[in-house]
Amino acid sequence: MYVITEVEPLEDKITLTDLGVEVEVFSVSDDRIMVITGYIDLSEMQNGDTVVLREYIAIEPYGIPKGFNTVSYSDVQADPIVCFPLKVIRGAYRVTVKQTAGTPRSFKYQFFKFIIEPI
Repeated sequence: MYVITEVEPLEDKITLTDLGVEVEVFSVSDDRIMVITGYIDLSEMQNGDTVVLREYIAIEPYGIPKGFNTVSYSDVQADPIVCFPLKVIRGAYRVTVKQTAGTPRSFKYQFFKFIIEPI
């Protein structure tokens, strides 16, 4: 049987200053089993803006994360909160944001890392 032994919240805001530059939002690495979830708020986006969110995962402890999910968002978002569903991993996880068009914006985010260990 396994239980959650640790919760690490991370809440902040990332302010982009340049177009076309991939910027790390959140990154974790651990050799224990982790459950990762979180949100990014794209409500600052305006018409003409394009933002790319990308997730990376390493499936070995302390490995180099590789891309596995890339999603592009354009213009004002009717539903601006992007949810990153639960991921259970033992390795590393990383989320980045890159704005490719429009005026560089700021985005609030909230992520949680849960450590799962045997009892």
